[in-house]
Amino acid sequence: MLFLFLGACTKDAPSKDRPVLDDSVSSADDSSTPTYPDLVVWLTVDTLNERYLGHYDERNTTPNLDELFKQSVVFENTYVSQGVTIVSLPTIATGTYPRVHRIRSIEDQESSPVPMVQTILGEVGWTTWAYSSNFCEPIQTEGWDKAFCAAPGQTDVEYSDDRERDLALVERLASDLDDRPDGPLFIWLHLRDPHITYTPRSPWIEQFWTGEAMTPMSLADMDPYALDELEPDEDLIAWIDAVYASQVASSDALIGQVIQGLKARGLYENAVVITGTDHGEELGWHNDYWYHGCSMYEGVLNTTWSVRTPGGTPGVVQTPVHSVDVLPTTFELIGVDPDYGFDGRSLAGALRGEIIEPRPVFFERGKYAAGVAVGERKYWR
Repeated sequence: MLFLFLGACTKDAPSKDRPVLDDSVSSADDSSTPTYPDLVVWLTVDTLNERYLGHYDERNTTPNLDELFKQSVVFENTYVSQGVTIVSLPTIATGTYPRVHRIRSIEDQESSPVPMVQTILGEVGWTTWAYSSNFCEPIQTEGWDKAFCAAPGQTDVEYSDDRERDLALVERLASDLDDRPDGPLFIWLHLRDPHITYTPRSPWIEQFWTGEAMTPMSLADMDPYALDELEPDEDLIAWIDAVYASQVASSDALIGQVIQGLKARGLYENAVVITGTDHGEELGWHNDYWYHGCSMYEGVLNTTWSVRTPGGTPGVVQTPVHSVDVLPTTFELIGVDPDYGFDGRSLAGALRGEIIEPRPVFFERGKYAAGVAVGERKYWR
């Protein structure tokens, strides 16, 4: 098999004065009886290019995530399976690669041979809730105790845009938490903004743009640039950069609202909180492409995830890992047997200061193009 060499794939942006856990030594004490958290919250943001996180961006785009990162282990090189939500979310939810879960379209959802997170947790006594405003099929499969979808055409309410849909999710979650059941609870909240259409969000757009406002830009508006029918000028590129940053900041504000809601209800301290994304966004960085589904570049496939646990040691892991690792990591952190035939591995050792050894991680673009990242190198064909 022939692979084409792409180049180094680790970040060159500095981490924010955090210990790099790849070089640390384990200080875990295995003699004590573990006490496991009874609340897990997954917070994922659709189409999140990691370079717009405050962890890397000096414009203070994500103050709430930045604060959470200070309490977390941050995995700076987390690959995703594909730049398509309907493929990437099942990878997260099953701990398996697409070749195993076999979900590459909406029609595949019900025929997957692999159990999702809600099914496994339901079998061991957990209550499971899910909220999404994009591609709700993963939360409309059987097994969820609550599932609320705000995607277009999925509710009786006509929301004006993605920001309004995401706000509806956060408000529904807050209402549900006021009447939460006893026992362990798993929550998955998936926000859609900053997915294209690039739409300025107030008041954040004023932070990133001081010129005359332009119109929102849809995928159809951007296609002529990718097809070389038009050439984007510097003002347009700067405008989209500012608009996208405002959408990221808007999503961060909603995450802050969720965190504050957990704290106000006394739920945060004993919670596992995991943040990440289904994939990134190209933003015209290669061949004037302004989307994600057809890209295998770093801006789409290489993302940043974080894991916060009660009493966990914060730090940064730069070893390449994969979103396929999220589910087995979650299960180890809450004391659920992680041996379900996952493709992923648990990264919980990083929260105990252990070294995460490198191993190959895989990605694809559809059924006929695939690649692998090994250490600091990435190959595809």
